Amino acid sequence: MDKIDVKPIWSDSMGAKSMCVKVQTSDTSILVDPAAAVMQKSYPMKTEKKYTLLDRARTEIESAAEDVEQVFVSHYHYDHHFLPETSGIDFSKVFGEKELWIKDPNRWINPSQWNRSRKFLQAILDINEEKRYLEDFKFEPDKEEYKDPLKCLPLLQEIDEGDYSERREELHGKWREKFFDRVKMWNDQKHVEEPRDDVHFADGQTIKQSSTKIRFTDPLFHGIEYSKTGWVLGLIIEKGDEKFIYTSDVQGPTIEDYSKWIIEEDPDFIIVDGPATYLLGYMLNNFNLERSIQNAENIVNNCSFETMIYDHHITRESGFREKTKEIWRSAEEAEGEVLTFREYLKDKRPIVEEID
Repeated sequence: MDKIDVKPIWSDSMGAKSMCVKVQTSDTSILVDPAAAVMQKSYPMKTEKKYTLLDRARTEIESAAEDVEQVFVSHYHYDHHFLPETSGIDFSKVFGEKELWIKDPNRWINPSQWNRSRKFLQAILDINEEKRYLEDFKFEPDKEEYKDPLKCLPLLQEIDEGDYSERREELHGKWREKFFDRVKMWNDQKHVEEPRDDVHFADGQTIKQSSTKIRFTDPLFHGIEYSKTGWVLGLIIEKGDEKFIYTSDVQGPTIEDYSKWIIEEDPDFIIVDGPATYLLGYMLNNFNLERSIQNAENIVNNCSFETMIYDHHITRESGFREKTKEIWRSAEEAEGEVLTFREYLKDKRPIVEEID
């Protein structure tokens, strides 16, 4: 692209958990999800080497943050946002004196990220040592009505589950109850307001910087429907006739309606995270893996992108290509290129594929 410069900074194919990217136009610059975390225990690498790569990722991210005007945090997992005490970087260099666009900490969020978001916001207040406390920005929320989110996902409801249909309906019933437990939390516990003029809750917002248009999606499930890991925001950046999409942790995407959304946007450059194949049989079953594969295939076959980066969860084990071979076969026939971060940046395979 000529008008939108996309620079991937770090992701899992490079040996540390992350999905950080820097996007620049002639009007503005934005750093997306500036964070990194160490690889899981099952990752086939010595612990010392894992932490060496984590330090390298943090250094790259801190350097990328130096000259950006804006920072976007899609959700509050530690491979997508930092806290000062865990980051190993200069927190103020990444988040200070910048316009922050962050996931709403009060709605469409699970309990874990609810708590993490508040720690993050207090850390933002602490940057300038103003001795301001997040408690001063809390208020009692109005009671809101939240509808079952599955009703907004028509394609998901049309899936042919086959022999899995009875089990899936049973799970949906249980997950629906947990969703409305979340609603109770959003309505009963104190909310926080945006604590600084340069901190914005991004959900569903659109901003214009001269001829650059930035859109933040409404909350998307982090993986499967009713995912206990919560919700994330996606990002769309447009300038002239060019378009970039970043999906954050939609894991595939697993949900059919999200695949349709990407296809309808028809971006020139897209960054998508693939399914967590290393968790197959534990937190991922074959039915949902097949959904992720089909949805990713649909994107590859029906978008006219120049570049699609497919990374993050999927590159945490060496067998990911075999488990998702249909995607890579489709990629061979696509007009655009489908690559991991490491292939795009260094023309090398993901590190996990090079480990003996």
